[in-house]
Amino acid sequence: MADIAYPEPLDARAAERLAANFARVDRRLSVQSESITALLLDTTARNIELLGALTGLLAPPPKPRALFAPIAPAIPLPAFGPATVAAAPRVRWHMAALAALLLCGLTGAAVWRAPLAAIRTEKIGNPPAPAPVSLSLSGRVEDSATGLPITGARVSYGGAPVATDAEGSFHFERGARQTPIFVKAPGYRQAAVSSIDSKVVVRLEPIEVRALYLSRETLARSDFKDLLALVRGTGSNAVVLGVKSDKGYLALPVDHPLARRSGALDGAPLTNPQKDIARWKAAGIYTICLQAVFKDDLTATVKPDLALRGLVTKRVVRDAVGVAWVNPAAAEVREYNLQVAKAAAAAGFDEILFDFIRFPAEAASQEGLNAREERRRLEVVTGFLRDTASAVSTYNVYLNASMFGSVCSSTQIGAIGQRLEEFASALDYVSPMLYPSSFHRPGHGPSPLLNPYRLIAGNLEAAARRLGGARPRLRPWLQNFTEPPLTAGALPAEPIRAQAQAARDVGASGWMFWNSQGRYEHTSEALRSLDRRKKLPAVAAAY
Repeated sequence: MADIAYPEPLDARAAERLAANFARVDRRLSVQSESITALLLDTTARNIELLGALTGLLAPPPKPRALFAPIAPAIPLPAFGPATVAAAPRVRWHMAALAALLLCGLTGAAVWRAPLAAIRTEKIGNPPAPAPVSLSLSGRVEDSATGLPITGARVSYGGAPVATDAEGSFHFERGARQTPIFVKAPGYRQAAVSSIDSKVVVRLEPIEVRALYLSRETLARSDFKDLLALVRGTGSNAVVLGVKSDKGYLALPVDHPLARRSGALDGAPLTNPQKDIARWKAAGIYTICLQAVFKDDLTATVKPDLALRGLVTKRVVRDAVGVAWVNPAAAEVREYNLQVAKAAAAAGFDEILFDFIRFPAEAASQEGLNAREERRRLEVVTGFLRDTASAVSTYNVYLNASMFGSVCSSTQIGAIGQRLEEFASALDYVSPMLYPSSFHRPGHGPSPLLNPYRLIAGNLEAAARRLGGARPRLRPWLQNFTEPPLTAGALPAEPIRAQAQAARDVGASGWMFWNSQGRYEHTSEALRSLDRRKKLPAVAAAY
């Protein structure tokens, strides 16, 4: 081996600084000594021989670090000055250890990667990832406005959620878990708590969701500031953004072959969805993603094998204007829609609302239907909801679904595969579509749109009874568009107010107004009139 040229002796001050640096390194490396020793004992004889060649220049480490004693003869280091003499044994030990680590790293010894990753200097190196917390955790969930406990809130702490008891309390046993803690309860904004104290108090903010629907096309042609002014100007505090339309077009990027092949991404307005959704949330607006699921004309066109076909005719099932349905049982259809939901959750939406989450009501899909097929359809649809809940469980997002208004009172499964109890078991909210004009049959009396309060309140009351009184889990779709006999211009303020009043009086957690064109001219007047009336007390019960 070639001679080593040692540096000139250091002055006393420099030597003291060097000794202090070695002392700091020693403190950091000392916690690794046991694992280093065990790993060195497991290395091959060849590596030990090579280590001996390298460490033969160094003094043996102090006891109990005697591992290198047989292979590291005591050869004194060069004189660094008086201040380093006392630190020399430790200096030599760490030089030996670092030489060993370097050699094993260069020879590809994978066993060294974990100890090396754990060694950090004070000023350089990547910050460690958050470590799972291993402790028992208890807490209480309260209404931030009243201080009352919230019964039945769902608390997730790195695993299956638990429900709060009558006192709003929850408890997790000791175990390795990942923060933050997610807390949800219908009628409240969800919360994420990063505290890892053994006792926490979570205060949820109540919210009466007053939402406007904005289609993908509206998002594409409008400036954000104009849309925000529209929402605020109507007295609303939430938006339902059309993320996947019934034709299959997407408003945000989704990494899936069907999205790329079908052209669903063409002209997507939310090019930076995290930033786009953050702007709404920064303005205090509750954000809801509307995702059409099993009505998807683009997918049915590019992959005809995924289209839904009539049981008897075997022809593709289409709606009145020719938009095709896809097969809800097809694995590729389900996986694609799971990816859309995950993309929406990752974008930061507060809630995902599934639309067309059913089999079609068109006659072609009902020919040859029997009770067994009806049950199968219900299982197919609710199975997708459960799968989605599992897929997005790592996100703090609510799940909801649009349902036919008739499900509020009908206990029959029927052809479409929707029933209230099964949907509610898999979701946070359910949203019956209670458009008064859809309940009207021409020639059978006046339109309910002229006096919609009783219709809305009656259906929501029926649904609440079937959900055991969990009224906050209901948030209806309400009509904000004209139908006969009101065909001239936008819907007047009074029918809008009466619908919202019914939802509020029953204790629903708000409402969502539908207008496919984004026209809400009289909504501000309607909600101002509503707010002048007395609110009923909130129901502090969740699931």
